Amino acid sequence: MNRIVGILLILVGLLINHWTLGLLEFWALASENPFTVSSVFTFDAVALTSGLLLLVGPWIPIQSPRSKAIAFLAILSFAGAATWTQVFAYKAPLAIAQMASWRFGSPMFAFPEEEVDWASEYALKMGVVEGKESLAVKLHISIGGYLLRVGRVKTARKHFETASVIAEKKRLPRKTRHLALRWIAVSHLREGEVEYCIVKNNEESGIFPFEGGGLWTNPGGARLAIQALEKILEEDPTSPGALWLYNYAHIAEGTWPEQVPEDRRLNPDKIRTGAEVPHFRNVSRHLGVNSFDLSGSAVMDDFDGDGLFDLVSSSCDRTVPLSYYHNNGDGTFTSWTDRAGLKDQLGGLNVLHADYDNDGDLDLYVLRGAWMRLGGMDRNSLLQNDGKGHFRDVTLEAGLGKPDYPNLAGAWGDYDNDGDLDLYVGNEILSEKSISPSQLFRNNGDGTFSDVANEAGVVNYGHVRAVNWGDFDNDGDSDLLISNFRNSNRLYRNNGDGTFIDVAPELGLAFVGGHEKTFGSWFFDVNNDGWLDVFTSTYPLEPTVDPSALEWFDLPSEFESARFYLNDGTGHFVDQTKEYGVDRTFLTMGHNYGDIDSDGWMDFYLGTGAPPFETMIPNLLFRNIEGKSFQLASAESGLGHVMKGHGVAFGDLDQDGDLDLWHQLGGWYLDGSFGNALFINEGHDNHWLNLKLLGVDSNHFGVGTKIRCRILEEGKERDIFVFAGPGASFGGNTMQQEIGLGGATQIEELELWWPASGVRQILRNVPVDQCIRVTEGKDGWEVLSMTPISFLGK
Repeated sequence: MNRIVGILLILVGLLINHWTLGLLEFWALASENPFTVSSVFTFDAVALTSGLLLLVGPWIPIQSPRSKAIAFLAILSFAGAATWTQVFAYKAPLAIAQMASWRFGSPMFAFPEEEVDWASEYALKMGVVEGKESLAVKLHISIGGYLLRVGRVKTARKHFETASVIAEKKRLPRKTRHLALRWIAVSHLREGEVEYCIVKNNEESGIFPFEGGGLWTNPGGARLAIQALEKILEEDPTSPGALWLYNYAHIAEGTWPEQVPEDRRLNPDKIRTGAEVPHFRNVSRHLGVNSFDLSGSAVMDDFDGDGLFDLVSSSCDRTVPLSYYHNNGDGTFTSWTDRAGLKDQLGGLNVLHADYDNDGDLDLYVLRGAWMRLGGMDRNSLLQNDGKGHFRDVTLEAGLGKPDYPNLAGAWGDYDNDGDLDLYVGNEILSEKSISPSQLFRNNGDGTFSDVANEAGVVNYGHVRAVNWGDFDNDGDSDLLISNFRNSNRLYRNNGDGTFIDVAPELGLAFVGGHEKTFGSWFFDVNNDGWLDVFTSTYPLEPTVDPSALEWFDLPSEFESARFYLNDGTGHFVDQTKEYGVDRTFLTMGHNYGDIDSDGWMDFYLGTGAPPFETMIPNLLFRNIEGKSFQLASAESGLGHVMKGHGVAFGDLDQDGDLDLWHQLGGWYLDGSFGNALFINEGHDNHWLNLKLLGVDSNHFGVGTKIRCRILEEGKERDIFVFAGPGASFGGNTMQQEIGLGGATQIEELELWWPASGVRQILRNVPVDQCIRVTEGKDGWEVLSMTPISFLGK
């Protein structure tokens, strides 16, 4: 009897093995949401349990069954042994199930190449079970999607084409057939991107709409993509993603708009709006500053005290150090990464710069672990500058070490007006059930910091995407704006006593009720009334280009719109999103603002995109039209790069009086690396002032100083307001304040309201078109020499 029971138990074990893995695989691949990662951990748990049981198994059968517990262990061991005999055969299905997750394909979640080959071959050879055709299509799309993300485009396309053949042969639902065709088109377009934006890269590569050197000279891939997309549009003429990619492919091959049927044609006026802005030229490749990296940040400033602006960029890749390019002043740059002591500073999606120790040079703070949850609990780094461009990691001695949380966003500001900069770090969720507290590090004035977030009332349990300091109510102290992804946003009003209160719900800035997926967010004065306004962009977590495509074709959209709130002059806000022309969905990542045409009105720039390669969309520049609206100006400016827009930094790099742009363009996946862009402003006719601040009671670089320029322009007085600092929180502008003055030939009044001392300093009849330094509380100004630098003949 015992033998019969034993045999039955072994058979049950084998059945459990097959059924368990089979059902789990079906669950992973047949799910309506192919991006779930639940199956990943379940599969791993099954394999691990099987291995552990096998280790126990050999000695259990030979023991005398003295108790029910031992008998039960014997049953488990037989089942485990049976499972183990099949582990080798199920290695490929396991990998296939994991490939369905959007996380896999990044440096942190990747498979050994031999495992990928095995899974691919396994799937291509296996037949299709009658009635399981939809599952087979999803299986091939899962594998193909992973292969595309790691750069194996041709093999990926085999799976997409196999999926399409199965879908067409069995006439599966339209959605399934179109999905396979769309992936085929994306694979062709990605192949073209690699060839013409990476292998044959030139300064016009990737600049939308493609022209000149940006066109695909052998556009076979674009033509094949068009053929696949035409099949979709024949059945679904309003498919937003297909319409966008169809027009994108025609633009790439140079046949747009003439060869695009009118009912499918993207309105040319949506791309070129007639904006009058200066043109920018991408010179990064020629100057050797185009670090080929995954997503990261960008900072522009003078790190060695020679009066010239250097360039720093980062990458989220944990094996890649920060890049530091020293400006030689002769139109060239030299890599100082090793010399600066940065070769061991690996990874970091964002970098902040500030003079935390008030010694007159700019230090760096590197944020790490974003999007990685429990896998992203990496230590951030505070890097102290010795004044000569060499950095020392002082994180632990400064008290900024443990605990470590994943984060992307942070900002420096003097919230307690004691003359040194404090640091707010916005952290992220660790898991669906665990949310990290954010941290407010008060500067103790001795090189150390204390986390006072709890006492200050700014713990903010959320998934933070942006942090900004600004005095929105003009009471003389800095308030705190926080963008939370999938949580209510915060506007913490400073009470002036070291504590804050969240007034976002009261002022209508919480962004709830369908508008929780916010990303870039910042304060700036759009209409020059001296009161800070708020712009908050969105980031719908949608693995397609559809949210952006809907906007380009003016199709109805259920995705979250950006929000622009105008300060009414009392510290309250009015929603002016539609009135200012920004009521659209932006897939915003990097972001910053600056006056790109020096007309005295603040413009802004959005780095856009998403990890999937089908989000082939241009980064966006919006020009401020005299404080009354914003106008898209990406095509006219030459700034509409289609690679993944991350860190953004503005500054007058070539010392000619206009803003240049340093932009990090890496993506998330292994094959998503791309070179940084350095866009040089080719000029305009407006006047300007470059202003360097020297704090005495306030922090050294005057962060938080309110600046008012009263000018006379065409016989009329007007004020221009600037709030000193590095701009928004994903990329760092120069600490020098580059102020556009329009047609003014003289500044009648230059007023500075210093943060710590509260001193209001007024200078009169300040000449334009020069760089000056103003010291807190000291009469007059110092004129600083500026020698324009020629970059490639500009």
